[in-house]
Amino acid sequence: MKFIMITTWWGHWDNIRGDSTYYSTTMVPSKIKKEEILKLQNVETLFIKIPSDKDFITGCWTGKTTNFREEMQSGKPIIRFDVIIGLRASFPTQYQDLKSGWYCEDWQSSPAVVEDKSFDPPFFDILNTTTDHKHFETHAYRLLKVLGLHTLYKFPMQDQSGKSDGFFVFKSLAVIFDMTLRKDFEQAKKVQMENYCGQLKNGMIEIIKGGKKREFNVGSNARQVWIITNGSSREIRTIDGITIKEVPIKNIMELYRKRIQDDLDEADFEKKLLAL
Repeated sequence: MKFIMITTWWGHWDNIRGDSTYYSTTMVPSKIKKEEILKLQNVETLFIKIPSDKDFITGCWTGKTTNFREEMQSGKPIIRFDVIIGLRASFPTQYQDLKSGWYCEDWQSSPAVVEDKSFDPPFFDILNTTTDHKHFETHAYRLLKVLGLHTLYKFPMQDQSGKSDGFFVFKSLAVIFDMTLRKDFEQAKKVQMENYCGQLKNGMIEIIKGGKKREFNVGSNARQVWIITNGSSREIRTIDGITIKEVPIKNIMELYRKRIQDDLDEADFEKKLLAL
């Protein structure tokens, strides 16, 4: 197995302060579970440096990464690791189209564990198979409810043109969420996502329910926008410190099962939410 790590960051890779750096948990290679990465040691790694405004390579080194651990950085979950730089290397042309990120080759995962789905609500099957966006939105909201998010609000479908699907707060985390089955949502919802960030940046979310208005001051919260899909986990962009993330419905289901089967206190649950 080999990692390919590409970045534009200053000092990388041959002049890293303390020989330690990190990636956001959203950049963990999709073929590897985060829990498996945390067990790895001395992984062969190709380190590549590119300038932020160019496509050419400014440096390439062989080496290893080790001592992977999960930490928080500015309120966001990260995977920190130690870097062991080896020799400068010529750049392999097969990687010339890769952008800044964390990639993996030849990963052999540990044997699959059969998930215990005995506590799954019946609507999980609908979420996994539906192509109807209304069904997906309805049942995704139900999933958030059974997950244990009590300060959770869903906006009426008839009032949603250009608006988000809902909003929730859990401890220090405030999230505006939008559910979609569209594959092109990043372009189709570009303006909407920017508007969601603007609402969170203002620090005040207004909810009207049953004719009564309630305001939430979220200025000091960790604020995120979730686009809930049946796709893959990734960080789309950050606007004014507010992260827009694609959150797969399957990852929320896995967190539900973990809450049912494991002993997660509120602090642990909050960390899991931040890392989705």
